[in-house]
Amino acid sequence: MPPYDSCDEASGTEKLKFLQPTPTDGYSALQNGSAFPQHKQHSQYNMIQEITLAPYKYIERLPSKGVRNILIDALNIWFKVPETSSDIIREVTTLLHSSSLMFDDIEDGSALRRGKPTAHKIFGVAQTINSSTYVLMSSIAKARLLSNKVCMNILIDGVRLMLEGQAADLHSTYLAECPQEHEYLQMVDRKTGGLFRIIYQLMRAESLEPELPCLDTAMILWGRYFQIRDDYMNLTSEEYTGQKGFCEDLDEGKFSFPLIHCLGGTGHLAPHTPRALEMKSILASRSHLYGCGLPAEIKCHMLDIMGSAGSLDFTKLALERLERDLRAEIELLERVAGCNPILRGLIDKMKI
Repeated sequence: MPPYDSCDEASGTEKLKFLQPTPTDGYSALQNGSAFPQHKQHSQYNMIQEITLAPYKYIERLPSKGVRNILIDALNIWFKVPETSSDIIREVTTLLHSSSLMFDDIEDGSALRRGKPTAHKIFGVAQTINSSTYVLMSSIAKARLLSNKVCMNILIDGVRLMLEGQAADLHSTYLAECPQEHEYLQMVDRKTGGLFRIIYQLMRAESLEPELPCLDTAMILWGRYFQIRDDYMNLTSEEYTGQKGFCEDLDEGKFSFPLIHCLGGTGHLAPHTPRALEMKSILASRSHLYGCGLPAEIKCHMLDIMGSAGSLDFTKLALERLERDLRAEIELLERVAGCNPILRGLIDKMKI
């Protein structure tokens, strides 16, 4: 005798109907090129999507200076990109930037982002990686909506360069090997300058203007200024201490611009002097002696060493030089393309 009769079989078949696939708005939306579904419905798919996007939405709620949106407004004075395209570029930029922040915080072991716990401290490392990857893919899906088909290549090539820059940064940190200053700049041009270059190239590709200024040099200078400023502020700014913790770059073992000057050939510390050896010993033993964070007294000692080497003063001089060069480059561009008060105002906003 079989274990169930025909009625039981029919009942079982009915109960298994949930296994049959049904269309979902989310799949249709992604097929049509949308970054996210446009119509919210109370469905299992949308619940899963909310879970997927939760780390991203958390990051988006944190306060921001909006530098990248201001840059888009500034460049649009010259490029006059159609509103539809400029809106898409803003979305692509926001998605890509948020994705990179989530990845960076995990890879750097950061505990704070803009004064709040980092996304992976709230949602876990695995879920944050998943969300960051999803958002990165969504930025590519959104870029497909731009009119110039070269935009996809611009975005993909730009992201690859950003990842190369991040790899170089992680490599020196992991091995506790101080890069040369030119190697640091190569890393910055890819990692930090990469997103600024993507913004510029996307806007240039979508512009309808017959003659367009070349901003390659300006974007390199801007990326370098932005990163070296961040390195300096991380070690000297009370605002940064509140947002990211006291001298967080030292916790990470990151070879920032001041630290490279201190240990490198242009610093005041000879390679085998006692203070240089102290600094190198702290960096080499950081992870197995102190875990993820250095004691405050150790970081204060490192700051004293950098101060005695003149590294913080040198970094400030470098920023002043980059600012002058950037303003001079903008002045040249304005002679060709017209006055750009928003771009000048952005430099004023970032001035130390």
